[in-house]
Amino acid sequence: MRIPDVKREDLSPTDQVYYDEIVESRGGIRGPFPALLHSPQLASLVAATGHYARFDCILPNPLREVAIICASRENRNQYVFTAHVRLAREAGVSEGIIDAVKRGNLPDDIPGDEAMVIRFVRELVGQHKVSDSSFNAVVQKWGTQGAVDLTGVVAHYMLVMQVINAFNIQHAEGVTLELPV
Repeated sequence: MRIPDVKREDLSPTDQVYYDEIVESRGGIRGPFPALLHSPQLASLVAATGHYARFDCILPNPLREVAIICASRENRNQYVFTAHVRLAREAGVSEGIIDAVKRGNLPDDIPGDEAMVIRFVRELVGQHKVSDSSFNAVVQKWGTQGAVDLTGVVAHYMLVMQVINAFNIQHAEGVTLELPV
């Protein structure tokens, strides 16, 4: 990483609360948080948004993970892709879908909801807009909140990936990287 990690004892008592909340919610300081904690309140807000995106949004967990790995693949972000492929597997996402996302394919045999999420995310990230047909499909399935939540999941992870890229945050030694380079 380009900057030193923030140690809890270096923070003010107020900022230590943010640090402690992040540790409690994530089990440690990793991902973008070693960099973000140089701005403790921002780190706390990003953590709160991330909690919503990962655990509380209207989309089923497997589809959230499909959205995250798709966004990270489109951004060629090894860190987020590798971290979330494991979580996608734990959520029950099939190897066929993971492989299709990894290769940038959308085979005909991908189930409807997964294909819908992949299409929406690829358009949003790759074209910086979403077609009416992709948008309407998401709204028809999950309502307006679903479209907002899916966009929010992607937006949150875009922020995370930009922090990881800007500060050159790397995986721990020994982690098997999942995204072909």
